[in-house]
Amino acid sequence: MNLKLMINDEEKTFVTGFVKARTFREMLSISKRMDLNDLSAEELDELVQLTCQVFDFQFSVDEFYDGLPTEEIVPTIVQVFQTINGTTNGEKTEKK
Repeated sequence: MNLKLMINDEEKTFVTGFVKARTFREMLSISKRMDLNDLSAEELDELVQLTCQVFDFQFSVDEFYDGLPTEEIVPTIVQVFQTINGTTNGEKTEKK
């Protein structure tokens, strides 16, 4: 998965490949507790923290919030969940 953020007026691209099984466990716990259509600020912070974890903390929570357009927050988090789960558009991705 690639993620583009504006940091210091420069577009930076971050890439993640390997996602730890522990991250999958954390995603399961989070997804059972939260409704992506009705998030509190604290829940959003937790999802952004998970996103930073998926990208091995190549960027901070603040850099994520400040570098991503508002309309891309939820779609990006959904894409992160799909990456953790090994799916894209509802289909299992094959690892080669």
